[in-house]
Amino acid sequence: MNKIPIGDIATTGVELKGKFSYQGFWPSELYKTYSTFALGAEAKEVGFTALPVQYNSETGETKIWTIMVFDVEYNLAN
Repeated sequence: MNKIPIGDIATTGVELKGKFSYQGFWPSELYKTYSTFALGAEAKEVGFTALPVQYNSETGETKIWTIMVFDVEYNLAN
């Protein structure tokens, strides 16, 4: 398991069965976007999740992005 110390934050490990294979750093994108309909409303929730840690299983190298800057644009439907 690759241990990454983060000041004063307890971390736990999980072992997943099966084999995971990926070339290069994973995840390949530093963010994921999402949108969902709000339950019982005509509104839509949109957002993104930042993924500041990337791991290369071939080399054992870990990248931790300590500063991330995003420009977020959203257009409201008329």
